[in-house]
Amino acid sequence: TKIKLSDFLNKWLENEMRPRITSDSYDTYSNVIRRHIIPAAGNIYLETLSSGHIKKLYNHIAEYSISMPGLAKTVMNTSLRFADGKKLISLNPALNVDLPKNIKKKPYHSMNIDVKKTLNQEQILILIEASKDSPIHMQVLFAVLMGLRRGEINGLKYSDVDFIHRKLHVQR
Repeated sequence: TKIKLSDFLNKWLENEMRPRITSDSYDTYSNVIRRHIIPAAGNIYLETLSSGHIKKLYNHIAEYSISMPGLAKTVMNTSLRFADGKKLISLNPALNVDLPKNIKKKPYHSMNIDVKKTLNQEQILILIEASKDSPIHMQVLFAVLMGLRRGEINGLKYSDVDFIHRKLHVQR
């Protein structure tokens, strides 16, 4: 009955989530738990955790980050739903706890591109030319010309390419 939030979250992440989520998602969850949730609320016992504690946690994280409170909310909702299902808590204190109002939501599908970190056309041509005889040439082409991430490139199959309609279906 005396389980601290930090102990619970670490065990939940390793035993329940790690086998079910991608390594990128695991890294994100782990980062949120270790850098934000545990330092702010890790010493609270699960049985005494309240919606006030969770609201205070979100407000604390929102003071220095825009995106982290949303990620913390996802972690808290998911983990405490699991705890509730396993009868570790009598009711889920994360239910109906809203994020602080001072967090500005990003517009859907908007991107800020840092021009200093992007390659210009000449650099792209050099990169493509340099990768021609390497085993990662196609990956470089997909990354540079189509903007795909490494995981999306590695998940592609020949059947994902529609040569007739000139479309690529990214689904893995």
